Amino acid sequence: MKSRARERHINKILLKKNNSIFDAVKSLNKTNYQVCLIVDNKKKLLGTVTDGDIRRSIIKKINFNNSVIKIMNKKPVFIREGFDVSSVEKLMKKKSVLQLPVVNKQKEVVNLVVWKDDKTNNNRVIIMAGGLGKRLRPLTSRLPKPMIKIKNKPILEHIINKLKSQGFNNVTISVRYLAKTIKNFFKNGKNFGVNINYLHEKKVLGTAGSLSLIKPKKNEDDYIIINADTIFDLNLNDLINFHKKKNSLLTMAIRQEFLKSDYGIIKSKGYKFDKIEEKPIITTYVNAGIYIVSRKVLKSIKKNKYLDMPDLFNELKKKKNKKIFLFPIYENYQEVGTLKDLKKLI
Repeated sequence: MKSRARERHINKILLKKNNSIFDAVKSLNKTNYQVCLIVDNKKKLLGTVTDGDIRRSIIKKINFNNSVIKIMNKKPVFIREGFDVSSVEKLMKKKSVLQLPVVNKQKEVVNLVVWKDDKTNNNRVIIMAGGLGKRLRPLTSRLPKPMIKIKNKPILEHIINKLKSQGFNNVTISVRYLAKTIKNFFKNGKNFGVNINYLHEKKVLGTAGSLSLIKPKKNEDDYIIINADTIFDLNLNDLINFHKKKNSLLTMAIRQEFLKSDYGIIKSKGYKFDKIEEKPIITTYVNAGIYIVSRKVLKSIKKNKYLDMPDLFNELKKKKNKKIFLFPIYENYQEVGTLKDLKKLI
């Protein structure tokens, strides 16, 4: 694996202190730098907002309409122009940072150094593609849902291309309904730049039950599980790193959902009126259909028994000392579960 620091031009990631957190999210989604630089009118560095800051704000349910000042790091690490590459790499390792703003003598931002890993990730990615896709009938009457085309490519091809671009080459596809259509198209994955093998469900096993068909290899510890109807921009390396840092057994990617009530919500203390909130917007979390499953968890999944992923999470949560974590995502994401979802993408 080769890792190195690279300079990047920064106009797309400069924000002012009156910009909102939502503006930062949009900026992060447009670039791969995982950071926004907050500056004044003269481009003087005031602070930084990273993807980690955004994820923490999601967990804390901070309103994205708030100014970036609410979540920014007001004392960021930075370097001066004319830096020495080797010393900068040492600094980045010491401070555990992936991005360093470059400033001049007036502390005005002139560039950005980004830590870049050129690597192939050995984690096996398992794509769940065996479902009937009933909510997409009649399209799925003769075509498996993962093979429905978006911008002239099957959904599943979009997912595989994303995996390849992030260094994931070891792909397993769990198939059942119209399995031959998928296998005949992707075969062993050579034409798509990845290695593909298949899990065959003889009966419906659910998103977790099909994992009982896995035969773990010696060097495999954690498995990435993805629903085959999920279009995403999340860098799965970030999810893996979080999972490992937490020493997690199960990790679920989640996203925010904003639900607007059509009614006034009454707050009370027993029979006593407290207050009324007129048509509030309720912030909640929903499952994004992307998971990391530790090899240890596979032992608890019974072979050829139906089990959905949410049930696996609930079952392990009942057991003591089971480490289960949530990873909030802000990246572009779309589940293609219904005809309405599909119309948004074609």
